[in-house]
Amino acid sequence: MHRELAHRRLNPRHQRRHMNAKRRAASLLLGVVLAACAGTPGSPTPAGSLSPVPSPTPITTPGPTAPSRSATPPSAAPTLTAPSPSPPGPTAAASGLPAGWHHELVCREDGTGCQLHLYDVAGREQPGWPRDLVGGCWSENVAVGSDGVAYVACTTEDEQTVVRSFAVTGSPRPGWPVEATGWPGVVHVGPDGTVYVETMTGPEQSAIHAFGPDGRPRSGWPRTLPGLMAQGFTLAPDGTVVGWWYEDLKEDTLGTQAARTKYTMIGPDGQTLPGRWPITSIGTATAPVIAQDGSLFYVSATGKVWGHDRSGNVIDGWPYQLPYPWPWPPEWPPELRPDGTLMFILGGWTADDGTRSDSEVIVLTTSGRVASGWPYRTNASLDGVRCCIDCYSYFPHAVSADGTLYLAPWTEDRAEVVALDRRGQVVTGWPYRLPAGSRVVELEMGSAGRLAVTLQDCSAPGRCCDSDASRQITLTPAGELAP
Repeated sequence: MHRELAHRRLNPRHQRRHMNAKRRAASLLLGVVLAACAGTPGSPTPAGSLSPVPSPTPITTPGPTAPSRSATPPSAAPTLTAPSPSPPGPTAAASGLPAGWHHELVCREDGTGCQLHLYDVAGREQPGWPRDLVGGCWSENVAVGSDGVAYVACTTEDEQTVVRSFAVTGSPRPGWPVEATGWPGVVHVGPDGTVYVETMTGPEQSAIHAFGPDGRPRSGWPRTLPGLMAQGFTLAPDGTVVGWWYEDLKEDTLGTQAARTKYTMIGPDGQTLPGRWPITSIGTATAPVIAQDGSLFYVSATGKVWGHDRSGNVIDGWPYQLPYPWPWPPEWPPELRPDGTLMFILGGWTADDGTRSDSEVIVLTTSGRVASGWPYRTNASLDGVRCCIDCYSYFPHAVSADGTLYLAPWTEDRAEVVALDRRGQVVTGWPYRLPAGSRVVELEMGSAGRLAVTLQDCSAPGRCCDSDASRQITLTPAGELAP
Protein backbone atom coordinates (compact mmCIF):
# COMPACT_ATOMS: atom_id res chain seq x y z
CA MET A 1 0.00 0.00 0.00
CA HIS A 2 1.24 3.48 -0.79
CA ARG A 3 2.74 5.08 2.32
CA GLU A 4 0.91 8.40 1.94
CA LEU A 5 -2.51 6.83 1.54
CA ALA A 6 -2.00 4.49 4.49
CA HIS A 7 -1.28 7.45 6.74
CA ARG A 8 -4.13 9.56 5.42
CA ARG A 9 -6.61 6.88 6.36
CA LEU A 10 -5.15 6.99 9.86
CA ASN A 11 -5.22 10.79 10.06
CA PRO A 12 -8.56 12.40 9.09
CA ARG A 13 -6.88 15.78 8.73
CA HIS A 14 -5.91 14.67 5.25
CA GLN A 15 -9.53 14.08 4.24
CA ARG A 16 -9.47 17.69 3.08
CA ARG A 17 -7.47 16.49 0.08
CA HIS A 18 -8.84 12.95 -0.18
CA MET A 19 -9.79 13.16 -3.86
CA ASN A 20 -6.28 14.28 -4.76
CA ALA A 21 -4.96 11.29 -2.87
CA LYS A 22 -7.31 8.98 -4.77
CA ARG A 23 -6.13 10.38 -8.07
CA ARG A 24 -2.47 9.95 -7.11
CA ALA A 25 -3.14 6.36 -5.98
CA ALA A 26 -4.88 5.42 -9.20
CA SER A 27 -2.20 7.13 -11.26
CA LEU A 28 0.60 5.40 -9.37
CA LEU A 29 -0.98 1.99 -9.82
CA LEU A 30 -1.56 2.58 -13.53
CA GLY A 31 2.01 3.82 -13.95
CA VAL A 32 3.40 0.67 -12.33
CA VAL A 33 1.26 -1.55 -14.57
CA LEU A 34 2.30 0.30 -17.72
CA ALA A 35 5.96 0.25 -16.74
CA ALA A 36 5.85 -3.47 -16.03
CA CYS A 37 3.76 -4.50 -19.02
CA ALA A 38 4.67 -2.04 -21.74
CA GLY A 39 8.23 -1.39 -20.58
CA THR A 40 8.02 2.33 -21.28
CA PRO A 41 9.09 5.13 -18.96
CA GLY A 42 6.42 7.49 -17.68
CA SER A 43 8.36 10.63 -18.61
CA PRO A 44 7.37 12.71 -21.63
CA THR A 45 9.39 12.67 -24.82
CA PRO A 46 10.28 16.23 -25.78
CA ALA A 47 11.71 17.24 -29.12
CA GLY A 48 14.42 19.73 -29.92
CA SER A 49 17.83 20.71 -28.65
CA LEU A 50 18.95 21.99 -25.26
CA SER A 51 19.69 25.49 -26.46
CA PRO A 52 17.89 28.18 -24.44
CA VAL A 53 15.56 30.41 -26.40
CA PRO A 54 15.89 34.06 -25.34
CA SER A 55 12.66 36.01 -25.01
CA PRO A 56 12.09 39.26 -23.13
CA THR A 57 8.34 38.86 -22.60
CA PRO A 58 6.13 36.15 -21.09
CA ILE A 59 4.10 33.83 -23.33
CA THR A 60 0.35 34.47 -23.49
CA THR A 61 -1.28 31.25 -24.65
CA PRO A 62 -4.15 28.91 -23.69
CA GLY A 63 -3.95 26.64 -20.65
CA PRO A 64 -1.80 23.49 -20.49
CA THR A 65 -2.78 19.92 -20.96
CA ALA A 66 -3.05 17.91 -17.75
CA PRO A 67 0.45 17.78 -16.20
CA SER A 68 1.77 15.10 -13.87
CA ARG A 69 3.67 15.10 -10.57
CA SER A 70 5.49 12.31 -8.78
CA ALA A 71 8.72 13.01 -7.00
CA THR A 72 9.75 9.39 -6.50
CA PRO A 73 9.66 6.37 -8.80
CA PRO A 74 7.41 3.66 -7.32
CA SER A 75 8.94 0.67 -5.59
CA ALA A 76 7.84 -2.09 -3.27
CA ALA A 77 7.10 -0.61 0.15
CA PRO A 78 9.47 -1.92 2.86
CA THR A 79 8.41 -2.59 6.42
CA LEU A 80 9.94 0.71 7.53
CA THR A 81 9.81 3.71 5.20
CA ALA A 82 10.72 7.37 5.36
CA PRO A 83 7.70 9.57 4.65
CA SER A 84 7.69 11.83 1.63
CA PRO A 85 8.35 15.51 2.29
CA SER A 86 5.50 17.99 2.64
CA PRO A 87 5.24 21.01 0.42
CA PRO A 88 8.18 23.35 1.00
CA GLY A 89 7.91 26.09 3.60
CA PRO A 90 10.42 28.76 2.60
CA THR A 91 9.28 31.17 5.30
CA ALA A 92 9.87 28.84 8.24
CA ALA A 93 12.61 29.63 10.76
CA ALA A 94 16.03 28.36 9.71
CA SER A 95 17.42 25.31 11.48
CA GLY A 96 20.22 25.94 13.94
CA LEU A 97 21.94 22.66 13.06
CA PRO A 98 25.37 22.55 11.41
CA ALA A 99 25.36 22.66 7.61
CA GLY A 100 24.20 19.35 6.15
CA TRP A 101 22.75 18.00 9.40
CA HIS A 102 19.12 16.98 9.28
CA HIS A 103 16.37 15.18 11.16
CA GLU A 104 14.52 12.32 9.52
CA LEU A 105 11.20 10.83 10.58
CA VAL A 106 10.88 7.10 9.79
CA CYS A 107 7.63 5.22 10.35
CA ARG A 108 5.97 1.93 9.54
CA GLU A 109 3.71 1.75 6.52
CA ASP A 110 0.63 2.51 8.64
CA GLY A 111 2.16 5.71 10.02
CA THR A 112 2.91 4.32 13.51
CA GLY A 113 6.03 2.99 15.20
CA CYS A 114 7.86 6.19 14.28
CA GLN A 115 11.44 7.12 15.13
CA LEU A 116 13.03 10.56 14.84
CA HIS A 117 16.68 10.46 13.71
CA LEU A 118 19.44 13.07 13.55
CA TYR A 119 22.19 12.66 10.95
CA ASP A 120 25.29 14.71 10.27
CA VAL A 121 26.46 15.79 6.81
CA ALA A 122 28.07 12.37 6.25
CA GLY A 123 24.85 10.53 7.13
CA ARG A 124 26.06 9.35 10.54
CA GLU A 125 23.45 8.90 13.28
CA GLN A 126 24.25 11.20 16.22
CA PRO A 127 24.62 10.03 19.84
CA GLY A 128 21.31 10.04 21.71
CA TRP A 129 19.33 9.28 18.56
CA PRO A 130 16.95 7.92 17.29
CA ARG A 131 14.04 8.75 19.57
CA ASP A 132 11.01 6.45 19.67
CA LEU A 133 7.66 8.20 19.20
CA VAL A 134 4.22 7.02 20.31
CA GLY A 135 1.23 7.40 18.01
CA GLY A 136 0.88 8.35 14.34
CA CYS A 137 3.23 10.98 12.90
CA TRP A 138 3.97 12.59 9.54
CA SER A 139 6.84 14.65 8.15
CA GLU A 140 4.83 17.90 8.22
CA ASN A 141 4.46 17.35 11.99
CA VAL A 142 8.20 17.97 12.53
CA ALA A 143 9.89 21.36 12.91
CA VAL A 144 13.35 22.49 14.03
CA GLY A 145 14.04 25.80 15.74
CA SER A 146 16.95 28.17 15.20
CA ASP A 147 18.66 26.56 18.22
CA GLY A 148 18.50 23.08 16.65
CA VAL A 149 15.75 21.87 19.00
CA ALA A 150 13.29 19.50 17.29
CA TYR A 151 9.53 19.44 17.83
CA VAL A 152 7.28 16.63 16.63
CA ALA A 153 3.50 16.29 16.93
CA CYS A 154 1.86 12.86 16.86
CA THR A 155 -1.72 11.67 17.24
CA THR A 156 -2.97 9.30 19.91
CA GLU A 157 -5.79 6.75 19.78
CA ASP A 158 -8.16 9.19 21.55
CA GLU A 159 -7.64 11.78 18.78
CA GLN A 160 -5.37 14.03 20.82
CA THR A 161 -2.14 15.63 19.63
CA VAL A 162 1.00 15.12 21.70
CA VAL A 163 3.92 17.48 20.96
CA ARG A 164 7.39 16.36 22.05
CA SER A 165 10.63 18.33 22.10
CA PHE A 166 14.21 17.04 21.84
CA ALA A 167 17.51 18.84 22.23
CA VAL A 168 20.33 18.31 19.73
CA THR A 169 21.68 15.68 22.15
CA GLY A 170 18.42 13.72 21.80
CA SER A 171 17.38 14.47 25.38
CA PRO A 172 13.70 15.37 26.05
CA ARG A 173 13.38 19.03 27.01
CA PRO A 174 11.79 20.23 30.27
CA GLY A 175 8.12 21.24 30.00
CA TRP A 176 7.41 18.80 27.20
CA PRO A 177 5.42 16.87 25.98
CA VAL A 178 2.25 18.97 25.78
CA GLU A 179 -1.19 17.99 24.49
CA ALA A 180 -3.78 19.65 22.26
CA THR A 181 -7.23 18.59 21.08
CA GLY A 182 -7.56 17.25 17.55
CA TRP A 183 -5.37 15.63 14.94
CA PRO A 184 -1.89 17.08 14.28
CA GLY A 185 -1.09 19.16 11.24
CA VAL A 186 1.71 21.54 10.34
CA VAL A 187 4.28 22.55 12.98
CA HIS A 188 6.37 25.74 12.74
CA VAL A 189 8.86 27.43 15.08
CA GLY A 190 8.95 31.22 15.17
CA PRO A 191 12.10 33.37 15.46
CA ASP A 192 11.38 33.93 19.18
CA GLY A 193 11.11 30.19 19.82
CA THR A 194 7.31 30.06 19.88
CA VAL A 195 6.08 26.68 18.66
CA TYR A 196 2.92 26.80 16.53
CA VAL A 197 0.96 23.58 16.05
CA GLU A 198 -2.07 23.10 13.82
CA THR A 199 -4.72 20.60 14.87
CA MET A 200 -7.85 19.51 13.02
CA THR A 201 -10.69 19.91 15.49
CA GLY A 202 -13.50 18.93 13.11
CA PRO A 203 -14.30 18.38 9.45
CA GLU A 204 -14.77 22.11 8.88
CA GLN A 205 -12.12 23.86 10.94
CA SER A 206 -8.57 23.78 12.24
CA ALA A 207 -7.01 25.42 15.28
CA ILE A 208 -3.53 26.90 15.68
CA HIS A 209 -1.94 26.47 19.11
CA ALA A 210 1.07 28.44 20.36
CA PHE A 211 3.53 27.27 23.02
CA GLY A 212 6.60 28.93 24.49
CA PRO A 213 10.00 27.17 24.37
CA ASP A 214 9.19 25.88 27.87
CA GLY A 215 5.97 24.23 26.69
CA ARG A 216 3.63 26.76 28.29
CA PRO A 217 0.64 27.90 26.18
CA ARG A 218 0.89 31.44 24.83
CA SER A 219 -1.82 33.91 25.82
CA GLY A 220 -4.46 34.54 23.14
CA TRP A 221 -4.16 31.08 21.61
CA PRO A 222 -5.44 28.77 20.15
CA ARG A 223 -7.00 30.50 17.14
CA THR A 224 -9.54 28.81 14.88
CA LEU A 225 -9.28 28.95 11.10
CA PRO A 226 -12.83 29.16 9.76
CA GLY A 227 -14.22 27.81 6.52
CA LEU A 228 -14.67 24.37 5.06
CA MET A 229 -11.50 22.28 5.11
CA ALA A 230 -9.10 24.82 6.63
CA GLN A 231 -5.78 24.35 4.85
CA GLY A 232 -3.10 25.39 7.28
CA PHE A 233 -0.65 28.18 7.98
CA THR A 234 2.87 29.40 7.52
CA LEU A 235 5.03 32.01 9.29
CA ALA A 236 6.29 35.37 8.16
CA PRO A 237 9.98 36.05 8.94
CA ASP A 238 8.99 38.07 12.02
CA GLY A 239 6.82 35.23 13.32
CA THR A 240 3.43 36.56 12.17
CA VAL A 241 1.09 33.65 11.48
CA VAL A 242 -0.40 33.53 7.98
CA GLY A 243 -3.44 31.26 7.76
CA TRP A 244 -5.40 30.22 4.67
CA TRP A 245 -8.48 28.17 3.93
CA TYR A 246 -11.05 27.25 1.30
CA GLU A 247 -14.76 27.98 1.29
CA ASP A 248 -17.48 25.97 -0.47
CA LEU A 249 -15.14 23.16 -1.39
CA LYS A 250 -16.68 20.83 -3.95
CA GLU A 251 -16.77 17.17 -3.00
CA ASP A 252 -16.15 14.13 -5.22
CA THR A 253 -13.98 15.95 -7.72
CA LEU A 254 -10.52 15.13 -9.02
CA GLY A 255 -8.42 17.95 -7.69
CA THR A 256 -9.28 20.68 -5.22
CA GLN A 257 -12.12 22.92 -6.40
CA ALA A 258 -13.30 25.72 -4.13
CA ALA A 259 -15.49 28.77 -4.60
CA ARG A 260 -13.11 31.00 -2.64
CA THR A 261 -9.68 30.97 -1.00
CA LYS A 262 -9.08 33.23 2.00
CA TYR A 263 -5.93 34.46 3.73
CA THR A 264 -5.38 36.17 7.07
CA MET A 265 -2.51 37.39 9.26
CA ILE A 266 -2.41 36.85 13.03
CA GLY A 267 -0.04 38.60 15.45
CA PRO A 268 1.86 37.03 18.38
CA ASP A 269 -1.03 37.91 20.71
CA GLY A 270 -3.42 35.75 18.69
CA GLN A 271 -5.27 38.76 17.26
CA THR A 272 -5.89 39.42 13.56
CA LEU A 273 -3.63 42.19 12.25
CA PRO A 274 -5.32 45.50 11.40
CA GLY A 275 -6.30 46.04 7.77
CA ARG A 276 -8.41 44.19 5.22
CA TRP A 277 -7.89 40.69 6.62
CA PRO A 278 -9.10 38.21 5.65
CA ILE A 279 -8.64 38.78 1.92
CA THR A 280 -10.38 36.67 -0.71
CA SER A 281 -9.34 35.09 -4.01
CA ILE A 282 -12.07 33.67 -6.24
CA GLY A 283 -11.67 29.95 -6.91
CA THR A 284 -8.87 27.65 -5.77
CA ALA A 285 -5.71 29.66 -5.16
CA THR A 286 -2.33 28.42 -3.95
CA ALA A 287 -0.76 28.42 -0.53
CA PRO A 288 0.85 31.78 0.29
CA VAL A 289 4.53 32.64 0.34
CA ILE A 290 5.75 35.47 2.59
CA ALA A 291 8.55 37.90 1.68
CA GLN A 292 11.10 39.30 4.11
CA ASP A 293 9.05 42.48 4.59
CA GLY A 294 5.91 40.48 5.37
CA SER A 295 4.26 40.86 1.96
CA LEU A 296 2.03 37.96 0.94
CA PHE A 297 2.02 36.41 -2.54
CA TYR A 298 -0.09 33.66 -4.10
CA VAL A 299 -1.34 32.44 -7.50
CA SER A 300 -5.06 32.68 -8.19
CA ALA A 301 -7.20 30.10 -9.98
CA THR A 302 -6.75 32.00 -13.25
CA GLY A 303 -2.93 32.03 -13.06
CA LYS A 304 -2.56 35.59 -11.76
CA VAL A 305 0.17 36.24 -9.19
CA TRP A 306 -1.08 38.63 -6.50
CA GLY A 307 0.92 40.58 -3.96
CA HIS A 308 -0.55 42.08 -0.77
CA ASP A 309 1.09 44.22 1.90
CA ARG A 310 0.82 43.71 5.66
CA SER A 311 -2.55 45.45 5.69
CA GLY A 312 -3.96 43.19 2.97
CA ASN A 313 -3.90 45.88 0.28
CA VAL A 314 -2.82 44.93 -3.26
CA ILE A 315 0.75 46.12 -3.88
CA ASP A 316 1.29 48.48 -6.82
CA GLY A 317 2.29 46.55 -9.95
CA TRP A 318 0.33 43.40 -9.14
CA PRO A 319 -1.19 41.11 -10.34
CA TYR A 320 1.05 39.46 -12.94
CA GLN A 321 -0.53 37.04 -15.41
CA LEU A 322 1.34 33.74 -15.82
CA PRO A 323 1.17 32.04 -19.26
CA TYR A 324 -1.36 29.55 -17.92
CA PRO A 325 -3.03 28.59 -14.61
CA TRP A 326 -0.95 27.07 -11.83
CA PRO A 327 -0.14 23.49 -12.93
CA TRP A 328 0.73 22.14 -9.47
CA PRO A 329 -1.33 21.23 -6.38
CA PRO A 330 -2.63 24.38 -4.66
CA GLU A 331 -0.83 23.50 -1.43
CA TRP A 332 2.47 24.21 -3.24
CA PRO A 333 3.17 27.96 -3.08
CA PRO A 334 5.31 30.09 -5.40
CA GLU A 335 9.03 29.85 -4.65
CA LEU A 336 10.84 32.70 -2.91
CA ARG A 337 14.47 33.13 -3.97
CA PRO A 338 17.28 34.27 -1.60
CA ASP A 339 17.22 37.75 -3.15
CA GLY A 340 13.50 38.15 -2.45
CA THR A 341 12.28 37.57 -6.01
CA LEU A 342 9.57 35.04 -6.87
CA MET A 343 10.36 32.12 -9.16
CA PHE A 344 7.99 30.06 -11.31
CA ILE A 345 9.22 26.97 -13.19
CA LEU A 346 6.76 26.12 -15.95
CA GLY A 347 7.12 23.01 -18.06
CA GLY A 348 6.38 22.89 -21.76
CA TRP A 349 2.78 22.20 -22.69
CA THR A 350 0.61 21.61 -25.73
CA ALA A 351 -2.12 24.06 -26.75
CA ASP A 352 -5.48 23.08 -28.19
CA ASP A 353 -4.17 23.59 -31.74
CA GLY A 354 -1.29 21.16 -31.12
CA THR A 355 1.37 23.84 -30.76
CA ARG A 356 3.91 23.02 -28.05
CA SER A 357 5.43 25.78 -25.94
CA ASP A 358 8.92 25.94 -24.49
CA SER A 359 9.76 25.20 -20.88
CA GLU A 360 10.55 28.39 -19.02
CA VAL A 361 11.57 29.94 -15.72
CA ILE A 362 9.95 33.26 -14.84
CA VAL A 363 11.41 35.41 -12.04
CA LEU A 364 9.38 38.36 -10.75
CA THR A 365 10.46 41.28 -8.60
CA THR A 366 8.38 42.35 -5.61
CA SER A 367 6.98 45.15 -7.81
CA GLY A 368 5.35 42.61 -10.14
CA ARG A 369 7.81 42.98 -13.02
CA VAL A 370 9.90 40.34 -14.78
CA ALA A 371 13.42 40.51 -13.34
CA SER A 372 16.24 41.58 -15.65
CA GLY A 373 17.58 38.68 -17.76
CA TRP A 374 14.49 36.52 -17.31
CA PRO A 375 12.60 34.46 -18.39
CA TYR A 376 14.92 31.58 -19.23
CA ARG A 377 13.49 29.37 -21.96
CA THR A 378 14.49 26.06 -23.46
CA ASN A 379 12.77 23.67 -25.84
CA ALA A 380 14.08 20.77 -23.74
CA SER A 381 12.01 19.23 -20.96
CA LEU A 382 12.61 20.30 -17.34
CA ASP A 383 10.49 17.46 -15.94
CA GLY A 384 11.88 14.96 -13.49
CA VAL A 385 11.52 11.20 -13.81
CA ARG A 386 7.88 10.14 -13.52
CA CYS A 387 6.29 6.72 -13.30
CA CYS A 388 2.63 7.64 -13.24
CA ILE A 389 -0.02 9.09 -15.53
CA ASP A 390 -2.28 12.09 -14.81
CA CYS A 391 -0.32 13.11 -11.72
CA TYR A 392 1.45 16.40 -11.21
CA SER A 393 4.75 17.35 -12.83
CA TYR A 394 7.80 18.20 -10.79
CA PHE A 395 10.91 20.00 -11.94
CA PRO A 396 14.18 19.05 -10.21
CA HIS A 397 16.03 22.22 -9.26
CA ALA A 398 18.17 23.70 -6.51
CA VAL A 399 19.17 27.24 -5.52
CA SER A 400 22.52 27.99 -3.89
CA ALA A 401 23.14 30.60 -1.20
CA ASP A 402 24.35 33.09 -3.83
CA GLY A 403 21.16 32.67 -5.89
CA THR A 404 22.53 30.34 -8.58
CA LEU A 405 19.71 28.22 -10.00
CA TYR A 406 20.42 24.65 -11.11
CA LEU A 407 18.08 22.90 -13.57
CA ALA A 408 18.13 19.55 -15.40
CA PRO A 409 16.97 19.97 -19.03
CA TRP A 410 16.84 16.87 -21.25
CA THR A 411 15.79 15.62 -24.66
CA GLU A 412 15.68 12.19 -26.28
CA ASP A 413 19.36 12.49 -27.20
CA ARG A 414 21.01 14.06 -24.17
CA ALA A 415 20.60 15.31 -20.63
CA GLU A 416 22.54 17.86 -18.64
CA VAL A 417 22.60 20.07 -15.56
CA VAL A 418 22.70 23.81 -16.19
CA ALA A 419 23.53 26.64 -13.77
CA LEU A 420 21.92 30.07 -14.15
CA ASP A 421 23.07 33.20 -12.35
CA ARG A 422 20.72 35.73 -10.77
CA ARG A 423 20.16 37.36 -14.16
CA GLY A 424 19.14 34.11 -15.84
CA GLN A 425 22.43 33.69 -17.73
CA VAL A 426 24.31 30.37 -18.02
CA VAL A 427 27.27 30.33 -15.61
CA THR A 428 30.73 29.86 -17.09
CA GLY A 429 31.73 26.16 -17.06
CA TRP A 430 28.17 24.92 -17.39
CA PRO A 431 26.18 22.94 -18.50
CA TYR A 432 27.48 19.59 -17.29
CA ARG A 433 26.73 16.76 -19.71
CA LEU A 434 25.25 13.71 -17.99
CA PRO A 435 25.99 10.08 -18.93
CA ALA A 436 23.95 8.75 -21.85
CA GLY A 437 20.52 7.49 -20.84
CA SER A 438 20.51 9.33 -17.50
CA ARG A 439 17.64 11.41 -16.14
CA VAL A 440 17.72 13.61 -13.04
CA VAL A 441 15.47 12.64 -10.13
CA GLU A 442 16.64 15.28 -7.65
CA LEU A 443 19.04 18.21 -7.29
CA GLU A 444 20.14 19.20 -3.80
CA MET A 445 22.70 21.67 -2.46
CA GLY A 446 25.48 20.15 -0.38
CA SER A 447 28.43 21.55 1.53
CA ALA A 448 30.91 24.05 0.03
CA GLY A 449 28.44 25.01 -2.70
CA ARG A 450 28.52 21.56 -4.26
CA LEU A 451 25.50 20.08 -6.01
CA ALA A 452 24.26 16.55 -5.28
CA VAL A 453 22.61 15.05 -8.37
CA THR A 454 20.46 11.92 -8.06
CA LEU A 455 20.28 10.13 -11.42
CA GLN A 456 18.02 7.42 -12.79
CA ASP A 457 19.14 5.07 -15.54
CA CYS A 458 16.59 5.36 -18.36
CA SER A 459 18.78 3.77 -21.04
CA ALA A 460 16.46 0.79 -21.47
CA PRO A 461 12.66 0.41 -21.49
CA GLY A 462 11.28 0.25 -17.96
CA ARG A 463 14.54 1.27 -16.29
CA CYS A 464 13.21 4.72 -15.37
CA CYS A 465 10.85 3.06 -12.88
CA ASP A 466 13.44 0.68 -11.41
CA SER A 467 14.41 1.84 -7.92
CA ASP A 468 17.68 -0.11 -8.18
CA ALA A 469 18.79 1.90 -11.21
CA SER A 470 19.58 5.15 -9.39
CA ARG A 471 22.87 6.64 -8.28
CA GLN A 472 24.27 9.97 -7.12
CA ILE A 473 27.05 12.21 -8.38
CA THR A 474 28.38 15.50 -6.99
CA LEU A 475 29.24 18.55 -9.08
CA THR A 476 31.44 21.47 -8.06
CA PRO A 477 30.36 25.12 -8.45
CA ALA A 478 32.62 25.22 -11.55
CA GLY A 479 30.54 22.57 -13.30
CA GLU A 480 32.99 19.72 -12.82
CA LEU A 481 32.54 16.23 -11.40
CA ALA A 482 33.70 16.21 -7.76
CA PRO A 483 36.23 13.54 -6.81
